[in-house]
Amino acid sequence: MTGAVAELLPFALGVAISPEVIFAALLFLMTTRAKQNGVAFFLGWTTAIALTITIVAALGRRLPEQHQSGGSGWGAIVVPLIIGTVFGALAIILWRTHRRGGEMKHPAWMQKIESVGPGKTAAIAFLLGVINLKTVMLGVHAGYTLAGAAVATKIVGIAVYTLVGVSTVALPVLAVLFGGERFTGMLHRVRGFLEKNWALIVAIVSAILALHSFIHLATTAF
Repeated sequence: MTGAVAELLPFALGVAISPEVIFAALLFLMTTRAKQNGVAFFLGWTTAIALTITIVAALGRRLPEQHQSGGSGWGAIVVPLIIGTVFGALAIILWRTHRRGGEMKHPAWMQKIESVGPGKTAAIAFLLGVINLKTVMLGVHAGYTLAGAAVATKIVGIAVYTLVGVSTVALPVLAVLFGGERFTGMLHRVRGFLEKNWALIVAIVSAILALHSFIHLATTAF
C-alpha cells in the first residue's frame, strides 16, 4: 500500500502547484464574503480533484493491465508516454509565454467577483478542476496507478492525493477563517507574484512532470 500511495505524490504536488487556481481562490478570499466564498471554493475544488482520480481508479480491471507475468501491458507504456509528451509540450509553450512577459489573463467572471455568491463560487472552482488540462491528466495518471490496487489502497490513495492536491487552496482559506485581516497583506503579495510568474511556475512544474513520466516509462518498458 505504501509504495502505491507514494507513487501518487508527484501527481498530487503537480495539482497543488496550480497558480491560476490559487490566484482565483485568493480573489474570492478578498471579497466581502471572503469566509463563505473561501469555503465554497475549497469544497468545489476538492470535489473536482477527487472526482477524476476516483472515476479512473474505480474502472479497475477494465483498464489495460499494468503488469502481466512480470512484464508491462501496453497501457503502462501509452499512458506515461502521452502524459509526458503533453507536459513536455506545455512546458515549452509556457516557457515561451513567460519569456514574452505574458501575464495571467483574467476571465470575464473575475470582473464581477463581488457579486458571486457561495453557490456560484463552488461551481467555478469545480469547473476549474474539470476543464484544466494539467489537473485532469494528473488525475487520470494517478487513477491509473491505483486501478489494479485493493479497495483499501484505493481509498487511502485517493484521500492522500486529494489532501495534498488541495492543500495550497486550503491553507489561505484556513488563514482567512482563523486569522482574519492579519493575512490580508500577505495574500495580496502572493496574488501579485502568481499573476506575474504563473507561466514560469507552471512551465517548471510541467517539465518536472514530463521528466517523471518519461523516467517511469523507461523503468517500466525496459
